[in-house]
Amino acid sequence: MEIQEQQPQFPVYPYNPGMSSESSLAFQLDVKSILNDIEHDIKGEVLVINDDGSAKWEVPEGVKSIIGFKGINRVMSVLRSRLTKVFVLSNLSQDYIENITIGIAKNVVDDIYYNWEEYEIKDDASASHIVRLVTDTVLATLTKAHDAKYLKFLSTVHQDIQHSNFQGGIMPQQQSKGFLNRFMGALKGQ
Repeated sequence: MEIQEQQPQFPVYPYNPGMSSESSLAFQLDVKSILNDIEHDIKGEVLVINDDGSAKWEVPEGVKSIIGFKGINRVMSVLRSRLTKVFVLSNLSQDYIENITIGIAKNVVDDIYYNWEEYEIKDDASASHIVRLVTDTVLATLTKAHDAKYLKFLSTVHQDIQHSNFQGGIMPQQQSKGFLNRFMGALKGQ
């Protein structure tokens, strides 16, 4: 049995040739894998690869979660409220991003302080780790929306995919008329 520490994985490649353009763009907007990685980290879980190649998350012997079940749910709730497509596809100023992140940090610190025993916080270092994890993740996610950079990036990716499809023999009228195609087309018209 091999234990691999799982680091949060952020999408690196904007387009997978095996995916449709809408699937590729949907993948770029999906934050579920980030949330899952954070939850496993808070729980102290590592990805274990068995001899047969199957993988599952386990807490290694002697490792204790840095926060109890109620606390994990609260932290994940805070993250789920901010790691959304609505925020990522927004046009946010740097001041607004910083204000949201600072506000969340204050809320998480207060929440941990007032619910320390109920959340079963392990120690001060664990509390600090949780606050940094939440604020860093929220800041990184909201930074995508700074001056609509991520939205502009997705528009460029969409145009590149359409160009590749056209070069590959797929005529523009053959492409899907799904929501993302219409949305990205509307952005080009701005």
